[in-house]
Amino acid sequence: MMKKTLLILFFPFILGAQQAKSLKGNEWVLLNRNVKERTKKEAKQFIDSIKVLILKGYSFPVLAALCSEDPGSSKMGGQLPPFTRGQMVPEFEVVAFKLPIGTVSEVFETKYGYHILEVFSCEKDKISARHILIGFK
Repeated sequence: MMKKTLLILFFPFILGAQQAKSLKGNEWVLLNRNVKERTKKEAKQFIDSIKVLILKGYSFPVLAALCSEDPGSSKMGGQLPPFTRGQMVPEFEVVAFKLPIGTVSEVFETKYGYHILEVFSCEKDKISARHILIGFK
């Protein structure tokens, strides 16, 4: 049997007890924290649940810090260094350069796993964004 972690247990400390209590049972997510054992379906279910929380007003940076598996950006609330065309994988760039500033993307897939992206500035052809990455085997 796979080892799983109930991430919702951390939410009262990060989101505050009142916000955490407002989560419904179907928003409690079990995640296999071992990427080498996690199926694509498990990863998709988990990132979809993160997207629901973001749409309900939960903090993108806090959820990125808690959940994202990008070792560089997760520690910074998902914030990536500013980037231009040609620096990211094509699927990521397509979403980043089409997404209106201040909006959160739909879940999308790259060779690294599933992502949610938020662009918060675009100057000329340089984008500043944050993302959440959930990988799978």
